[in-house]
Amino acid sequence: MLTPEQHLRLELAARSDTTIPIITAAELSSGAARPRTTETLTWKFAAYNVRDAVWAAAPDYQWDASSYGEIYAFAYYRPQAATNWQDVADQARMSIQEYSERWFPYPWPQISAVEGPVSGMEYPMAVMEGSPRDVRDLYSVVTHEIGHMWFPMMVGSNERLYMWQDEGFDTFMNTFAEALRYPDQGDQMARAPQERASIENLMRRGQDEPMNIQPDRVSPMLLGYSDYVKPSVGLQLLRQEILGPELFDDAFREYIRRWAFKHPTPYDFFRTIEEVSGHRLDWFWRNWFVENAAFDQAIDTVATT
Repeated sequence: MLTPEQHLRLELAARSDTTIPIITAAELSSGAARPRTTETLTWKFAAYNVRDAVWAAAPDYQWDASSYGEIYAFAYYRPQAATNWQDVADQARMSIQEYSERWFPYPWPQISAVEGPVSGMEYPMAVMEGSPRDVRDLYSVVTHEIGHMWFPMMVGSNERLYMWQDEGFDTFMNTFAEALRYPDQGDQMARAPQERASIENLMRRGQDEPMNIQPDRVSPMLLGYSDYVKPSVGLQLLRQEILGPELFDDAFREYIRRWAFKHPTPYDFFRTIEEVSGHRLDWFWRNWFVENAAFDQAIDTVATT
């Protein structure tokens, strides 16, 4: 499928944490990207422990590669998108490294980031992004979609019933990955208050909705808050103000380990965190994830004697 030179580049990329061009723009324009042009070339794919399958193709995709450990990080993009996309193989490598070392090892041999017509979509071992003008905006999408390899591609929650169980967990993980790559914009703790302020604003206006409902019942205007930001804020509260980082991180890792390649419900998540942490948290699950009750007490009058 590849030229001898491309095979050598792939072998080099397998041992490199820098980006190696596998197929270049020059090879695409000259026709040298293909080992032959007179006969059909047939690619064969195999994937294990996946819940879906997808592939992408274009006649003018450039192909970059890097690696973390023995895991390839690939980027496929058209030459006109190269200004930002030449950074994506390294973005993918860093994302795999961050989530693997902090939470649970990535279980597949590669991750492919593909420039496509949709801004942000995920599949097992493949993510699709568009071409935003800013490379930092591109990373925020790339690392979010790669985070979905853990939720729901590995920990197979039902996103059609409980969207927050993958989108919210992923949004929480992204605060660490974004802080790692762009520390000049603040560490993880500097990013969390921004999410918290947006949810507090909704709550003050009485516009927030319960999370533990099907996403098609959530107002489209609130979907990003209810299923992405609000569960992320809930995990931040658990980590920083209720359990503490060390205890929370141990419990969250165990949830991933225990439910990898299985299909947990929200209540499996609740029980796992309680069992590992040794804390009874039904009051928190009920008030933050299941309901959205608000305090309505008020002072009627005050008299002094």
